[in-house]
Amino acid sequence: YFNFEYRFLLSRRTFVFGFYDLGYYYKPPLRTVSSEFPEPEFAAWRRGVGFGARVESPLGILSISYALGDGDNLLRGKVHFGLQNDF
Repeated sequence: YFNFEYRFLLSRRTFVFGFYDLGYYYKPPLRTVSSEFPEPEFAAWRRGVGFGARVESPLGILSISYALGDGDNLLRGKVHFGLQNDF
């Protein structure tokens, strides 16, 4: 697992960022007593890239990010919204 993120600070709690993620996963073969043919194992590397912003507001910290994973084109990207409150 690897994550690289660059943040450009605009104020104490407001920033824009870009990121790159890389991860590896492995699924072992599924073997059951009644199965003569177990499922094969599966392993792959997955990548993601994106950008976003976090902005301090009276409601809390608002966040938005846009990300592309393996096989995504610009129209199939993922958008994430969030609101974080501190007490």
